[in-house]
Amino acid sequence: MCTPAEDAPPEGLSKTALKKLKKQQEQAARKAAKKAEKAAAAGAAAAGGAAEEQTAEEPPATYSFGDDGVLMSDASVLASPRAYASVRTLGAEGGPAVGEEVWVRGRLFRLRAKGNQCFLVVRSGGFYTVQACFFKDKETPRQSKAMLSWLAGLNVESIIDVRGELVEAQVNSCSQGNVELAIREVRLVSASLPQLPFELEDASRSEEEVTASEA
Repeated sequence: MCTPAEDAPPEGLSKTALKKLKKQQEQAARKAAKKAEKAAAAGAAAAGGAAEEQTAEEPPATYSFGDDGVLMSDASVLASPRAYASVRTLGAEGGPAVGEEVWVRGRLFRLRAKGNQCFLVVRSGGFYTVQACFFKDKETPRQSKAMLSWLAGLNVESIIDVRGELVEAQVNSCSQGNVELAIREVRLVSASLPQLPFELEDASRSEEEVTASEA
């Protein structure tokens, strides 16, 4: 095999000069190899750190969500393991105390999801409404983000079960205006159609409200 002309040692150099040149070339090669090793190690460390950040385990969430499916005709609230509180008793004298955890069942009357928060209004008994809220959790960001996404996908007028802590609040838009539910769990009992011909909230507005909205 022929050696390329550019790899041949320069002509006219003494043995001492050739040895010195060879030594310099070897040192340069070692420096280049060390530099490459450091660059590769830095790249691997960065990739490993990113992968570790993505796969880092979160602590178990204290909240949950899910779809219970359509209940059978012989299933009832009385047969359910969940003990429900009546929405009209929330925040009322003799009702559940603030700080107590309760289950409520009702229709999803209103939904507002934006960024890292979601607000639901649950209607029960025809006229009684209570607000339930959920916020992104710093300790479980991925899990809470998944719950926010699921909540945002609920259809208005779906029947849902909500478990939450009763906390003091001021919600002028609900009949139970002095309390709200800090959501711990939401179960979809029966989903409504994705789009209704009209919203019950719109149908319940007065003529004055309708006229004002069209102005």
